[in-house]
Amino acid sequence: MSGLKVVQSWLGYRMKKRKGKKSSPLDDITPRAWTGDYTTEFLHLLNLLTQTVALQPQQAAFLDAILAGDLLPAAALGPVPEQWRAAPKVHASQGTLEIATPPSKLLH
Repeated sequence: MSGLKVVQSWLGYRMKKRKGKKSSPLDDITPRAWTGDYTTEFLHLLNLLTQTVALQPQQAAFLDAILAGDLLPAAALGPVPEQWRAAPKVHASQGTLEIATPPSKLLH
């Protein structure tokens, strides 16, 4: 994980004397006590990290297979259709992105 101490970082952002970079005064707004949600999130984080570490041998094997495989030249992909070149539109009211072509049509 690029040297990041995941558990230490996660805890640091949730302590009374918060650690980490501040981006705005809103960063100072924190719960006065440890919440049940924090416990649930922390257990999920530990579970995820445990599963990720357990999968490391398989991940290494997949990476080795990918690196040993053939390369696909960019020219083999063909030109990008015009409708896919436009940036997606942001709808401020929904906070979502509109996709020009529905995913179901991309597969056909």
